[in-house]
Amino acid sequence: MKIKAFFYSLGQGIKNMFRNKGYTLASIATIASCLFLFGLFYAVITNFSNMLHSAEQNVQITVFFNEGTTENQISQLQIDLKERPEVKDVTYISGDQAWKDFVKENLTEEDAQTFTENPLASSENLEVTLADVSQQDSLVSFIEDNYDYVRQVNRSDVTADALTGANRLIGYISAVIIAILFVVSIFLIS
Repeated sequence: MKIKAFFYSLGQGIKNMFRNKGYTLASIATIASCLFLFGLFYAVITNFSNMLHSAEQNVQITVFFNEGTTENQISQLQIDLKERPEVKDVTYISGDQAWKDFVKENLTEEDAQTFTENPLASSENLEVTLADVSQQDSLVSFIEDNYDYVRQVNRSDVTADALTGANRLIGYISAVIIAILFVVSIFLIS
């Protein structure tokens, strides 16, 4: 295309915009509303996805030990768990710390004074924060199968399954909505 033809077409386009003000304004409003809806849906879906992701980051499993488990065994398990890809963080909670946390959350100081000994003395545990909630079952199986001094592993299957399913559903819904808005915007532009 020659430069003269380009400027002629541009000039005719601008003239026609002013001649057909109604159609021009309708086209601009339609495209603006499509872009606004696209941005709005994208922002809402991204925000919801981030909320689910942050909720997934707080899912923990708790590993309790048999009586007589040594500090070396607990430390070794802690090191082994930190090396696993599905683990974000591992925190050791001693029996004394477990009792202090329990008193702080559930009892008054007067109620706590009635106990002469720490009833949670043998409740030392590891709190394992997961990096990937969908890998919870494999991590629990790994712990239960390889460490015979583990008494119990507390986990939340319902929470993990709900978060994983919700995250997958949000992904599908967002893809469908964005695809529909994309097709509508292409249709309106052409």
